[in-house]
Amino acid sequence: MTLEQKALLLGAFFPVFTPFQVVAGPLCQLVGGKKLLSLNLFGMSSLLLLLPTLARAGPWAMSACLAGIGVCQGVLVPAQGQLKRNWLPDGPERVFGQRIIGLGMRVGYPTAAAAVPWVANRFGWRAVPYALGGPMAAFSLLWHFYATESPDDGTTETVTDATMKRAEGESAAGGGGDTPGTAAPPQAQQKEKAMEWRIFGVPAVQGAMACHIAAVSLST
Repeated sequence: MTLEQKALLLGAFFPVFTPFQVVAGPLCQLVGGKKLLSLNLFGMSSLLLLLPTLARAGPWAMSACLAGIGVCQGVLVPAQGQLKRNWLPDGPERVFGQRIIGLGMRVGYPTAAAAVPWVANRFGWRAVPYALGGPMAAFSLLWHFYATESPDDGTTETVTDATMKRAEGESAAGGGGDTPGTAAPPQAQQKEKAMEWRIFGVPAVQGAMACHIAAVSLST
């Protein structure tokens, strides 16, 4: 590959991955975090397994594949956050649970940094997407059929659906109607769950975003 083709290939992931994280927030409310993580796993594993074949078509096909991986990966953090909220209990256990979950990423980075170059050097670069995509495809099946949106039931209903059901139950228990003490209508509670775009106007949020952008820019 020429230097221009290498630059195209290396720059194909992040321009799609970064903005799609913002889009993934409202999608979590529409379909739920579990389904988005299924999309993440199925999509990434499929595209990784296709990458060696697409390499025969040239850099543009490979770049499109990496951009597709960026779309799949963009839903990871918002969907993870939604499932953490549903599953992790309040109190000190939540902090402990988040730390245990975060250990996977902390272990994965140095492991991948050591294993990927070794596999590529020993078996060729095409072995790397196969080594990553194969186990990911197997795990995606286990995840999709056994994971649930929340510990309350075995369904994959969205948070909005669960909120509406709770509101209907509370309203029925209180006698219904608009009497004092009854729960707010499901439509009102659903409206409260809508994406609040004004959060990006909060100075504290802007400061956190600026620090994160600066940290990522320096690290790359």
